[in-house]
Amino acid sequence: MVYLVNTSGYGSFGDDSYAETLKGHLAQTWPASKIVVNRLGKTPFSPDASEAVVLGGGGILYRHTYDGGSDTLKHFLRYPASAQIFGKKTLALSLGVQGALKSEHLGPYVDVLNAMNVRTVRDSRSAAILRDAGVSAPVIESADLSYCVCLPEPARRKSRTKPVLGVAVSQPDKGVIYDETPGFENRVLDALLELHREFDIHFYSFDRRSDRTVHAGWSGSHQISHYEPAAPDAVGRFLAAMRESDLFLTSRLHGVIFSARMGIPFVSIGAPDEKVERESQALRHSFHLRYSTNTAEIVESVRNAWAVRAQSAVVTQEAVAVREAMAMKTLEALHSCN
Repeated sequence: MVYLVNTSGYGSFGDDSYAETLKGHLAQTWPASKIVVNRLGKTPFSPDASEAVVLGGGGILYRHTYDGGSDTLKHFLRYPASAQIFGKKTLALSLGVQGALKSEHLGPYVDVLNAMNVRTVRDSRSAAILRDAGVSAPVIESADLSYCVCLPEPARRKSRTKPVLGVAVSQPDKGVIYDETPGFENRVLDALLELHREFDIHFYSFDRRSDRTVHAGWSGSHQISHYEPAAPDAVGRFLAAMRESDLFLTSRLHGVIFSARMGIPFVSIGAPDEKVERESQALRHSFHLRYSTNTAEIVESVRNAWAVRAQSAVVTQEAVAVREAMAMKTLEALHSCN
């Protein structure tokens, strides 16, 4: 058994997209082993019965203590720690640091991280924090595993009188990774009131738990696509729906990544120095805003992104190629560890 630990299985499109890809590559690396994802299925974690334990992608390196006393770092890192006691292989693949995590917070777990067979992270800040914490074993700077997800073939586009503005904006990690910015959703709604004269509005819900506020407050004409995790080919279906947009406004990391990969111009929004902002910078993207942005700035950025979409596409596609090659480093490290 290979036990995969991440945050998939809660109904989040982004988490599920890279988890599906990773499961396939784990099966290639350990073809005789059953691949088990924590929280999915009925197979309990048993370190002595596991051939390997994999921390598999996502921003699971953050420090937060919930009301029940569960500490996030301890929760995730206990899996490889217990597997190492039994001499099992342990891997950390495409992990990301989030929130106010400092190197000293990782101090109690440095020995666990050093003992892993593979360590890859999705951005340079995550690599720097691990090294500053005292992780002396090699840390491979990679990119998010969503850069390795297979994209659906483009469908024939419907003829329209106006371009479609895809909207996937929320504050999904507020109160855990960063502080809430009051009034953000209302400012987005005010911006859409002005933009809907120029664009057809299509809302996208990446996660039903956190993506309701903006589209629930919109009373104008629109379409909406929900990620339905139980549907056949759920990830592919949602990506195909995203492809119906001509322009994207998103505060979702995977909204940024898949817009860039599918050649959809976009405006990104996120908390300072967090994953959306860092990924937009890595993509050399010109149109990034923070949650504190005002309505006029949102409207101006959307209009400008649409106006220069052809010029921006050249820069973005070059940056995407670099990020895709970096993401492959994780899969190469995985396949070479067995």
